[in-house]
Amino acid sequence: MKQLLDVIGGKQAILGLGSKVFLVNCSDSKQEASPIRELEIKAVGAEDGTTIQAVSVTESPDGILCAVACSDKSLLIFRALDDCTPIAFKTAKRISSMMFTTVGDDDQCVLVTADLGGDATAYPIHAENISVTGHIL
Repeated sequence: MKQLLDVIGGKQAILGLGSKVFLVNCSDSKQEASPIRELEIKAVGAEDGTTIQAVSVTESPDGILCAVACSDKSLLIFRALDDCTPIAFKTAKRISSMMFTTVGDDDQCVLVTADLGGDATAYPIHAENISVTGHIL
C-alpha cells in the first residue's frame, strides 16, 4: 500500500511518482497545476532503486512542510519553498502512510507514521530547524 498524494487546503498538493516528488499549486479557476518544486530522492541520499512509499504536506508558521517516506526506510523532511537539501532520517521500519497533525495547547507539529505491521510512530517536528525525534505510540 502506498500513499502518493496529499493536499492542503485545496491549494497545494504533493505527489510521489517513482523516485520523484512534485509539489504543485492547484488552481481552482484553470483546473491545472503549476509546479512549485521537483525533487529527485536519489539526489538527497536515497539508495538506487528506491521508490516513494508515502508523502504528506502541511502548512506551518514557517511555510509549507513536506515529508517523503522511501522504500529504503529513509524519511525526508523539507520546507517546500526553500532550495535547501531535505533532512534525511533512517526509520526502523518501512513507512506505508503518514500525516502531519498538531497536538497540545501550543499546537506542536507532529508527523505520525504507520508501517504495514501496524506500528505507529510520532515524530515531533521542530520546524525552525527541521529536526525530529521519534516516539512509538
